[in-house]
Amino acid sequence: MWFERFPMIELFSGMAPALISLGLEKWGTAKEARLLRAAIRDRLHREVKLNLEVWKLYDKAEQPAIDLADLVSVAAFNEVCSLNLPLWAVLADRPALSPTVQGHLQQTGNAQRNGNYVRLTADIATEIDLIERIWHRLRVLKARHSLDGSLGDCAYLMHLHAALDLHLRECRANP
Repeated sequence: MWFERFPMIELFSGMAPALISLGLEKWGTAKEARLLRAAIRDRLHREVKLNLEVWKLYDKAEQPAIDLADLVSVAAFNEVCSLNLPLWAVLADRPALSPTVQGHLQQTGNAQRNGNYVRLTADIATEIDLIERIWHRLRVLKARHSLDGSLGDCAYLMHLHAALDLHLRECRANP
């Protein structure tokens, strides 16, 4: 079937009847909802950690043989952002990013970039905002690379990844 390419959609399709029978209000506290949130966050966290490691290798190489656009993984972000249910309904248990993650988004360790990052990340207030921004930037990275071979500001993309990594570690530590 078409959803075999997207395991998250298959996982969700098994949970859909529970969502319908429970109703959206009770869904947030149901065992199925907790399992789905944990599965989504674990899958995203594996991909985020992989992309951060790829970035470290890419950043250290003097003349990388392959562009970063070919190396970063987008599969988990594609699957999560393609669910047939709004992310706010699935990831409703964490309405806002912690002050630690918000602080990370505003600081880069590079004074020249800080002003730009503050402006670019000012409207990222929730986990969903951060996931969608990363997915968008990954798609733009791949599109730019396909169109003209450019990559844009990959440091910004990896900065967002690091913020999501921090957030997902917090979620795992405090379920």
